Amino acid sequence: MMKKRPERGLLFCITASGFWQAMTSLNDMVSGVDLFWRFWANSAIIEGISLVMRMNMIAWLSGKNLGIRNGSFIVEVGGIGYKVSVSAYVLGKVAGAEEVSFHIHTHVREDILALYGFLSEDELSIFESLISVSGIGPKAALGILSIADTDTIRTAIVNKDPSLLTQVSGVGKKTAERVIVELQNKVAAPVNMGARSTTADGDAIEALLSLGYKVSEARDALKAVPDGVKDVGEKVRAALRLLGKKK
Repeated sequence: MMKKRPERGLLFCITASGFWQAMTSLNDMVSGVDLFWRFWANSAIIEGISLVMRMNMIAWLSGKNLGIRNGSFIVEVGGIGYKVSVSAYVLGKVAGAEEVSFHIHTHVREDILALYGFLSEDELSIFESLISVSGIGPKAALGILSIADTDTIRTAIVNKDPSLLTQVSGVGKKTAERVIVELQNKVAAPVNMGARSTTADGDAIEALLSLGYKVSEARDALKAVPDGVKDVGEKVRAALRLLGKKK
């Protein structure tokens, strides 16, 4: 007695059913892999955002000075070394200290996360005001803070005098004028501003730097020169006398 063959229609149905089951399993597997990678990517993004948020919470760093690398301090805090960029003035002031403390600005961009350190909140405030202006980045802002103290910078802005700002490499006249326009109503005039000449201060610093003095030495010496001395040459001579006494 011959066995009956399965009907072709039934065989096709079974084959089609198995095919769709296999495809469904494969789709589920691909979806699972896709979900895994999405979860991993999202976790990495969340971790990155969390890191940035934690870094943005850094307002103050105080720790051991491990040394200077490319003009930046390496500060050890809790076993971690933080790279803190500073102005030439700050570098000269605390380079030899075993322990250093800085007010911190965290600079976050798509391709960079950097820390900038300052000795006072006033310096930090001026830095953040400067980098809010288009065309002034952290490097230029540190350059401005290297050649002048905060009162001198404020005086230049209030007096609409761009000459001090243009002494910094990378800051042209148009950019300097933009700084003055945008910060004119945001920066308060120094209490003892008087008729202080920011041009003379900047020129005097340049003269002292050309004689081999550090920015910190030049600025500190000029700060001790009486306000009544206006001429650049007189300022430089007075500063040199003060610097000579320190040797």
